[in-house]
Amino acid sequence: TGGGNTAVGAGALANTTSGGGNTVLGLGALIYNAAGSDNVAVGREALLQSTGHDNIGLGSVAGWRLQTGDHNILIGHPGE
Repeated sequence: TGGGNTAVGAGALANTTSGGGNTVLGLGALIYNAAGSDNVAVGREALLQSTGHDNIGLGSVAGWRLQTGDHNILIGHPGE
């Protein structure tokens, strides 16, 4: 697994295999991330589908539609 990750919440960061430096707080937050690094996800299912790097999702389902993008900030919005 990746190094330097912090995850709190059921399923949070559950599928990360090599991504590091992620900070995740919330049920299912950043759950599909495998190799993305340096992301911050706070809120239920924040950045749910994200596999990118350097993204920030704040709020329930913030950024849950974002899949491969990098360097995004989503606050209370599911993204496109």
